[in-house]
Amino acid sequence: MSSPSKRREMDLMKLMMSDYKVDMINDGMHEFYVDFHGPSESPYQGGVWRIRVELPDAYPYKSPSIGFVNKIYHPNVDEM
Repeated sequence: MSSPSKRREMDLMKLMMSDYKVDMINDGMHEFYVDFHGPSESPYQGGVWRIRVELPDAYPYKSPSIGFVNKIYHPNVDEM
């Protein structure tokens, strides 16, 4: 079984190799921004959203903290 740090590295590399824009914070692998585009044929089409992701030391056994940087209205997203 692989260690949590190897899993974090592998998941982050997969994300960086995808179509999403990933900006690292403080040259670490624990905090980063991800930019993604709204889905086509939806009210969010044409929009670009940025989320901040913080991976805990115990990732993947403890879930990441994720929050929107820019405003978005969605019933499942807290305004704060």
